Amino acid sequence: AMTRPVELVALLMKRSPVWLSATLGILRHGFPFVWMGGGELPPKKRHVEALRNAEILKLLKPNLVLVGTDVAEEVVPDWGDGECRPCILTLAPDFSSRGGSLVRAVETST
Repeated sequence: AMTRPVELVALLMKRSPVWLSATLGILRHGFPFVWMGGGELPPKKRHVEALRNAEILKLLKPNLVLVGTDVAEEVVPDWGDGECRPCILTLAPDFSSRGGSLVRAVETST
């Protein structure tokens, strides 16, 4: 369980309905946030996203990262690198209920 208040949320996922729902949820609750690259660039350019994501983690130090299930592995930063160890929450589409939540948390790790 997260014991610190949320100071900055990072979204590490590709643009999708889940990405939009997560963004709107964060905005609705008034949390500051930053988008990280989820691997939408062509494979030869993903090192740019990986470097940007590592810099976001190092400089902005988000303490909660919402991760999509479709993120390209090569853009995921080393969560243990540096002094920032965010709470990681993986989000997935929820097709199990009609009219229910579009997003569900599928795992939590630190």
